[in-house]
This record gives sequence, C-alpha cells and structure tokens, in this order.
Amino acid sequence: MQLVSLLLPLFSLASTLRATPIVSSRSGGIYPAPAGTFQIADFSDGGIRYSSHAVVTFIIKDSATSLVANCTASNQAQPPVATTPYATACNVTGVNFGLSTNNGADFYLIVSHKYGETTDMAATGLGNIINTKPLPGAQYNYLDVPSDFEIPYSRFVEVTPTPQ
Repeated sequence: MQLVSLLLPLFSLASTLRATPIVSSRSGGIYPAPAGTFQIADFSDGGIRYSSHAVVTFIIKDSATSLVANCTASNQAQPPVATTPYATACNVTGVNFGLSTNNGADFYLIVSHKYGETTDMAATGLGNIINTKPLPGAQYNYLDVPSDFEIPYSRFVEVTPTPQ
C-alpha cells in the first residue's frame, strides 16, 4: 500500500509532463519552426470565351521575408480552369506553386518559398465552384474564389549535421 501511495503521485506528475525532442548536433534533418502567412493578391484562374486555354495567375507576398513574386501558368482547359503540377516556378528563384484538382471535386493551391536552409510551405482548398458568367475582359469559366486571401504557412529549417 505504501508503494502505491508513493507511485501514484509520481505517475500523475509524469502524465502532465510533455516530452520535448532534443536535436543532436550530429544529426541532420528538417525541423519545423515558427510560421507566418502568405498573402495571395490578384488571384485569377479562368479561360477566355471560345478558347481552349486557361490561365492561373497571382501575386504572392510575405512581409516577414520581403517576398513579392508573380506566379503564372497556362494550359489546355481540362477541367475548364487552369491546373499545374506542384513545383511550377514563379518569377522569383525558390518560389513554386501548384494548383490541382481531385477529379474536379475540389481545387487545391500549394505554395512554397525556399531560401537558404529554410522552406516556407502552405496549402489550401479553393472549393470547386466554376462560374460561367463572363467577367469584364471576357474571362469565362473561372474558379470562383476571392482575388485576395491569406494562407498560413509552416516553416521548415534544414539542419545540417556537424562533422565530428
């Protein structure tokens, strides 16, 4: 009975503690760090009436890293809006994006920014509403999402092993 009365408080204390991983100076890998937010501006994805091409274009900004990049891709409109595989390059080195669909069920935007040993990466769902009413400028069959929105990103820092 005395052993139980001694161990029970210890087990209670142990259950409230959180284990924190300790990175060995000899190990390598990628570890998450504090994150921020990408600002997406002027997002547009659609085609032009009577054309089989569609274009996705937007500006990505991150005030924490002074990032401003223009991202654009075009393809045959199958589905009726532009999609592009991840790692499509933007106009700034290290900035990539992808816009894909799950058989037209939903569209997903993935954005990443790699600089030095740090990579900021974000993904978000954009829904699946294709608006067929023409916009000024004759854009047609466009993905109906706000032109400006934010995506929280995760930051990953690559840790290089130290030589012994």
